[in-house]
Amino acid sequence: MQIFYLKAEEKVELENACVKLSDVADILCEDDAAQKKAEDLAVYCFSGENRAVIDVLRLIGILQEEFPGSRVVSLGAGDVLVERRMGKPHPIWEKIKIILIALLSFFGAAFTIMAFHNDISIEDIFSKVYRLVTGMESDGLTVLEVSYSIGLSAGIILFFNHIGTRRITKDPTPIEVQMRQYESDVVTALVENANREQSHAGEESGKGTQERPHARVENTDSCRETGEKETHAGSGEKRESANAGSGEKRESANAGSATNRKSVNAGSATNRKSVNAESAGGEEKEHDAGSGGRS
Repeated sequence: MQIFYLKAEEKVELENACVKLSDVADILCEDDAAQKKAEDLAVYCFSGENRAVIDVLRLIGILQEEFPGSRVVSLGAGDVLVERRMGKPHPIWEKIKIILIALLSFFGAAFTIMAFHNDISIEDIFSKVYRLVTGMESDGLTVLEVSYSIGLSAGIILFFNHIGTRRITKDPTPIEVQMRQYESDVVTALVENANREQSHAGEESGKGTQERPHARVENTDSCRETGEKETHAGSGEKRESANAGSGEKRESANAGSATNRKSVNAGSATNRKSVNAESAGGEEKEHDAGSGGRS
């Protein structure tokens, strides 16, 4: 019994319209030939939409259908979100977006810090602290303001773990952690929405939650039909070449058998002539001998 270990991804981005099993999951099997065949199985085909949710149970069903009696062990996610990329954007547009995001982040952060300082009246606080410590009035630019500005910049750099394009430590930055959390929440929300839509559609049609796999089977079958057509075309060419070769062999065999038959017929005709000649000669001798005795 073959055992397949299946580890599905939570989110996959592709450019091809036809999705293979190796695109959405990692497969491991002791039989290398079976593993290669399983990786090339088609599981979904995009028709008009650019986003789809594939259930892992559907992947297990495809594997068991292709390899009867096999066992599949799922180790990854329960659903896979597949998105189709419609080509890469223009590099100029990418640079424009980077510049806009950088300007927005810079001025947005600066405005937030200024608004916070205005809310807490930080100038009055610094003036009072400076007067209590030194006994003199602050002119607005003292060691407190300078040290606070330096400390604020150093704190931001250490917190975000970046100095320009260099990373201070190998740990993920807070922004990276939040982005990964955000992506995970988005994937979870999209999967739940797709499951709810399919459940409602199944309840309205009276088919329950089984409507979702059937819709995918139709798309998958189209991919399989394409592969089967290519396979049949190749097998047809092989059959034609095999038939041509067998036809040539038959013609050569028929020619050889006809030649053998002619030679056999010629030999038998020669034998018959010799036998007839011998029989005719013998009869003439006997007739001559009989006539001589009578005379």
